[in-house]
Parts: sequence; structure tokens; C-alpha cells
Amino acid sequence: MQLSEQASFRLAELAVEPSLRAVTWPGGRQILQPKAMQVLVALAAADGAVVSRDRLVAQCWGAAATGDDAIQRVIRDLRALGARCGGEFAIETIAKVGYRLIATKAAATVATITLVAAPRPRLAVLAFDNLTGDPDLAWFADAISEDILHTVIKITDLEVVGRSTSFALRGADKAADRAAALLGVTHVLDGSVRRDANGVRISTELVDCASRLSLWAGRFERSLEEVFALQDGVARAVARVLKVACAPSLRRGAVDSTAFDLFLKARRAGAGGLDIPHIGLLEQATARSPGFAEAWALLAHSRALLLRWADQGGAFEPMRASVVDAADRALSLDPDMVLAHMALALIEPVCGRFHVQRAIIERALAAAPDEAAVLLHTCSVLDQTGYQRQALELAARAYAMDPRLAGALYVEQLVSAGRPDEAIALFDRDLARWPNVLFLNSSALRFALEDGDWPRFDRVARAMSPAMARHPIIEHIVDKSRRLRDVSPAPVDHGLALMRNEARGGETVSLHWAALLCDRGHGEAVFEILEAASFAHLFEPQGRLAPNEMGLNMLFTPLFAAMRRDVRFMDLCAKLGLVDYWARAGQWPDFAREVAGYYDVAAQSARLLAASRSSAA
Repeated sequence: MQLSEQASFRLAELAVEPSLRAVTWPGGRQILQPKAMQVLVALAAADGAVVSRDRLVAQCWGAAATGDDAIQRVIRDLRALGARCGGEFAIETIAKVGYRLIATKAAATVATITLVAAPRPRLAVLAFDNLTGDPDLAWFADAISEDILHTVIKITDLEVVGRSTSFALRGADKAADRAAALLGVTHVLDGSVRRDANGVRISTELVDCASRLSLWAGRFERSLEEVFALQDGVARAVARVLKVACAPSLRRGAVDSTAFDLFLKARRAGAGGLDIPHIGLLEQATARSPGFAEAWALLAHSRALLLRWADQGGAFEPMRASVVDAADRALSLDPDMVLAHMALALIEPVCGRFHVQRAIIERALAAAPDEAAVLLHTCSVLDQTGYQRQALELAARAYAMDPRLAGALYVEQLVSAGRPDEAIALFDRDLARWPNVLFLNSSALRFALEDGDWPRFDRVARAMSPAMARHPIIEHIVDKSRRLRDVSPAPVDHGLALMRNEARGGETVSLHWAALLCDRGHGEAVFEILEAASFAHLFEPQGRLAPNEMGLNMLFTPLFAAMRRDVRFMDLCAKLGLVDYWARAGQWPDFAREVAGYYDVAAQSARLLAASRSSAA
């Protein structure tokens, strides 16, 4: 069951939004785990009838192995929800048969599904205007706006559009009706920032998009040392006006004003989405203010990005230790610093410690379930290990919150799910809206290349700016397209020679070329190379995939369909540590159903694991 495709419905007095995993009732709201929401949808759709255990497993767990404990745990969670929301529903166990959902209030005798509008506000925090008089301080106004946005997300349960998308609106696009049309929001928070030697003054206004009326306006003035209190005050005022629950204040005290300035300037250096924040400035900020958790977390994440994507040579281990140190410092000050968790996940090896990486990122998700960046990172971890259906659900949630940030990954998940028409439509729409987002352009090119759709490939390439076209990622894809369009045997010879040379030299064999060549009927040669190749270095922290290969998730895309149909694909998965992880997790990958007519994933996994244990003995 794909929650992103399920319609919202009302269950007695509850409003249920499957795509957001949200259940709302008068006076409360709860975000459910994906499986709990799937079971709730399945039971509600039965309209009071009994749903068998086998049917629940088929609808909500699919091909994944599951036991009674997993089902009973979900049922217990749903019963707890029924009690928490005032007894609006109950779940009855029918011994040796299944379960039945019943509405317990007299107002409704059965659970009926009715389409309803979203019951809660959807807010866009826009980039505040800079009134300082110095154009060079425009970044400061953006930084204050961004921190207010994140504070609203953290201390309320409001649905908030992500920064990447809402901050793209400038000038006339900031009008409430325009923002509502572009972002699908019910309210906008806009304002202005003025900074002087005495501190920061901001003016804010909360506007209802439908009526265009100002619901609240406020002015706040604080010293830079108290800027966190300022942000908290704005967030709480918004919550009061919109009548939503508010969590306790975040555990953040005063911060050295110079350290705060250094922190904001460092973050500005990475504002383009690819550039890494300025590590030197962050090191200065943490030295001046050792209790500045946000600075430690950003420092850890920035170092992790540099470690993951840049060649550190002999300095790899010291750099890795510095990531761990900064992350530990951030988490000791605030266990909910999600960037610190994400930094620790980033420095895990490509292969072999999937369970550790997943545990780390799930802690980040628990701390920030509504942060688009955390949803995307969790999606990526699931995607890398073959769980595309779960990954798509998270990508859809992230896309609903911040489509500019999440667009590329969401579209790639649609492609993996076998929904290419939707993917193409989203590519076209989002590239028209945000033509300068690198990963949107590179994903659109790669999808067209793998699909062999050269007219679409050329159309995307022609629409790029000269600067975008010169980016190394784009140049690599364009170079590969030239080779693949060659009608002579040259592309095949080039790909096979490249793979053989990589295998002989102990480098990572290009999996992308392996898939392209298998798709063209050269599977025997490809699997012969893969059998001889070693992937042992990918189990080391400094191990890397072939150049411009971003992750193991490519193994589960349509491009690899021909490879997956060959049982030797399982041998490759075993070499990469995936088979061991699937068995350990008790959940087989989604492609198990796809290849059921060719081989049994569970049986092949058992064979490979037994052979591994035998050789180890």
C-alpha cells in the first residue's frame, strides 16, 4: 500500500491524512508510523467488516516477512490512539480470523471514508526583507527567517513548507494569494529584519491567504545574544493565533554574538545547496562559544559532506575523527541535533553497516519527523537497501513539504516504482519552475539517458544555463550520452574495457556500465567481470563507488531490470553485504516480487549465507 496515493478520510470525529501519516481530532493530533497508518486505512476501508490477518499482511507488508509480534504491536499502537483521541474508535480481535474496526461514538455506527480537506493550516515562512540599509546583509535577514521557520517546525505540529521552496518566492510572488497559488498554503508569515549595533529588530505579519487579512502582527527586539529567544517568541505567537499545540521551549540559551555571526556567515557559504558551509568559520564559532549546539552540529555535517565527496588522501582518518568529535559535542548539548545524527550516518561505509546507518538516521527522524531534509536522508537509506516502497512514501512527504529540495529524489523514486509518466510530468513542471537546481537537471538527463529518449535528453540539455552545463556531474552524463548514441560497437567495447581495467586495478567496478551493457545483451561478459571483481574496499570507511555513482540505490532502478532477472545478481548483492542485511533485518527487498518468476530471493539468500558461513569455518 502506498500511503502517498491514499485519499484523506474522516473516521467518526477524526480526520485521517494517510499521505502525511497524520490523525487529527478536536484538541489533538498524532503522526503514525507508516505500518500503523497502512493498517488503519485497510481496516477503515473494510467499513466495519472483519479483515483477515493474511489480508492485512498482503496489503500492508507485501512480500516482506512479518510475524505476529509485528502485527500485534501495530494493533496495540492503534488501540492506544483510539483511547488517546477520546474513544472515537476501537479495534476488535476476532480469534483465529482477524480484526475489525468499530466506531464507538453514537454519532457513527461504522467507520465510513469521506474525502475531507486538510483540517490544519499549511504555513509558508517567507524570506524576510532586509531593512538594515546594507545590501550585503541580505543574508542575515534570510538567516533569521530560516531559523524562525525551523523553530516553528520544532515546537509546533504545523505543516510548514520547506525553506528551499518558500524562500524562492521574492518580490511580487510574496503576496498571500500568489504564495497560496504557488505553494498550496493557507497562511504566510512574512516580515522584515533590521540590525544595528544594539541588536536585532524584526516586524512580522501572519496573513490568511483566503481572505488576505492580517491575523497578527508583531514586533520583537533583542540583542544578538538573545536571538534564539526572539525566534521562539515569533513561533509561539504564530501557534497561538493558529490555535495549535506548542512544545516546551528548545533548550537554547544565550550565545556569543560574534559566534552567532560566524555561524550565520558559514551557513551562508553553503546556501546554494551544494557548497559546503565554511568549516573555518564554524571552527571559530565553536571555539568562541563551546555551548553552541547548532554550530557543532553544522560543523559535524559540513565535515562529513567534505569527507564523503572530496578526496582526503592520507588525512581521511583524522578528518573522520573530527566529524565524530563535533557530532558528539552537539548531541551532548542537545540530543535532537538532527544534523549531527545525519553527519554520523554520512561517514558510515558504503557497504557492510547498513543496520548502523539506519539506526542513526531513525534517531534523526524521531527528533525531526517533519523536516524535509531528514525525510530525504531516511528515504535515501531505505532506497540504498532495496526498500523502494517505503522510500517513496518518505519522498512523497518530503516533496509535499519542500518540492524544490525534494523534487529530484521524489522523481527518481517514481521512476523506481515504475511510474515513468508521472516522473516525466514532474520533471517538466519542476524544471520550468526551478531551472537552476542541479540535481533536478542531472536526474532529468540521467533518466532520459537510461530510457534512451534522446529528444528529451537534448531538450533538457538545451534548456540549461551555460554554468549548469559546465558542472562536472552534467558533463559526465553528457559524455556518457555521446558514447551510448554511437551505433558502432565502440560503446560496448569501451564499457567492457573500463570494467575489466577497474577489476584488475582493484577499483570499484562501474555498476552503471554493468547495467547498461546487460540491458544491451552482454550479461555473460558483465557477470564474468563482476564475479572476479572485489568490492571489499567498500566496507572500509574511505571506500568509494565508481566516479559519479552516487549510491547503491541504482541497483533497484528500471535500468538494472535485466541484471536483476539473472540469479547471479544475488551473488553481487551478497558481495555488497546486502543479502546479510536483508536476512538480519527480516525484511526482503521489494524486487523479490519482481523476480519471483526467475528465482526465489529468500532461497538464494539462504544458499549464499550458508556458503559464506561454510567458507568462514
